[in-house]
Amino acid sequence: MSKIMHVEDNAAIRESVKLVLEKEGHEVVSYETAAAAIAALAEVKPDLAILDIMMESMDSGLEVNEKIQKLQPGLPCIFLTSLGEEVQQIFAGRLQTGQILQKPVKPETLLPLVKKMLH
Repeated sequence: MSKIMHVEDNAAIRESVKLVLEKEGHEVVSYETAAAAIAALAEVKPDLAILDIMMESMDSGLEVNEKIQKLQPGLPCIFLTSLGEEVQQIFAGRLQTGQILQKPVKPETLLPLVKKMLH
């Protein structure tokens, strides 16, 4: 199946997303920090990225996506946020390759979007 890079600072969310995706047959490479994900980008070469928008800073997930897009232009990305709809207005210009999901994300919301973005 597909290789998915997941970057999330909340351990419970990171583990639950990983379990849901692995149950569907995906290989999931998880990182706690934006810095760790960026350092691993060249080796990982994911098919999809799932990024928490706010980690070490207000827009860490967006920074990771910008680095990803330099190495793998057009790589699809799902952004997870607890900020709600206001994040779309704040970061609209920086989300060209992604979709935003509200945390906590439910499997019945995440899995169809993952499938859509991988095909």
